[in-house]
Amino acid sequence: MSFSRSTSGGQQSLISSLFGKQIEELTCQEALEKLRVISETQYIEFKGKFDDKGDVDKEVLRAVVGFLNTQEGEGLLALGVNDPSREGERVECTEWPSKWKDARKVEQHIQNIISTSHIGSIPRAILPPLVTVKVFNCRSDCALGKDGWLILIYVKKSFDALYYPKFEDKTSAYIREGASTRPLTIEEAYKVIESKRKPIVIALLEPSEVGSTNAKFSILLKNIGSKPATQIAIMIYIYKKQTIDDQPVEITSVNVKEELKGHYSLYTNKERDLFEVTFFNIHSLGLRTPDLPLFPGPGIKVEEALETSFSNSFSVFTRSGPRKLYFRLYVYTEETETLEDLEVIMKEREGSKDELNLEGELKHLKVRDYFGNDLLVRDNLDIKSEEFQRLWSPEIDP
Repeated sequence: MSFSRSTSGGQQSLISSLFGKQIEELTCQEALEKLRVISETQYIEFKGKFDDKGDVDKEVLRAVVGFLNTQEGEGLLALGVNDPSREGERVECTEWPSKWKDARKVEQHIQNIISTSHIGSIPRAILPPLVTVKVFNCRSDCALGKDGWLILIYVKKSFDALYYPKFEDKTSAYIREGASTRPLTIEEAYKVIESKRKPIVIALLEPSEVGSTNAKFSILLKNIGSKPATQIAIMIYIYKKQTIDDQPVEITSVNVKEELKGHYSLYTNKERDLFEVTFFNIHSLGLRTPDLPLFPGPGIKVEEALETSFSNSFSVFTRSGPRKLYFRLYVYTEETETLEDLEVIMKEREGSKDELNLEGELKHLKVRDYFGNDLLVRDNLDIKSEEFQRLWSPEIDP
């Protein structure tokens, strides 16, 4: 039998380009067809026949960390396959780990190796790397007439940082260059760490007051990065016309809090099939010291920052429950840009005013620097989920 599991969703761009499908969908024959004809590269590493005599766990960790520290931050490690430049049989199958005869146990062992308890990062990774493991039984899945495993391990970073394996005897960072993995010098590691430290500010819209045909929103800002943000600007897009629960609705007016010193205007976005959207450009949110710089840690809240009114034919409440509104937010700092596609559930506040009234989903979250490098990418994050809480409060241990 074969068994595979991905620790999280996400596009496996390397895998798709190599095999034409996601790693979970591969058969052993499809994998072997490609693996037999390709060589090692910066993104692909082969390791042949293993046994339990060597310290295989460390070799796997070195390879994984080497991939994570490349600019793209992804790679495929194939265990049980030799590089074509080496003598001997191309597909040997690995006997490691030999104490389990079930593919599920092998996969779980590898997932445990490539976990946050064995891989550290500087700055501390807000979200762990994406890891997908596919384990084939060489005899039953691959029809190779031999015992052992063919194992594919795909990794991709979710957060831009310097990664290192947590060995008991020493700690070193590694990087994949060409077809080999090498340790970084102290000077190289220091330069990488300094380049990774950036302010990352995300924003949420909290329904602070919900009426039958209008709603007020507070803006919550939090720096989840590793440097203070000395400049902050926000743009909020909201469709003037939306279809919510199959019911069309028109947002008839939007008011921005006066002291925010922002402005908004209606305009036509040609890239969205001429749909009208309401465009807010709220500069710096009128923040004053001590709000700026915004340090990592506790966030700030701008009460009732904006108010929207809806057409009379629409109600934010239905028999099935509260409706949802959709926003697109851009949050700019001096070094980074955060893009959020945000779904907000229009619930009335149930607790005290000090309690957050947050429900909904981050449909898409992407943080980039101004060189175009992705620092953090995630889709479909439920605001009530543990994963989002770890992102919103990075000091919480995963």
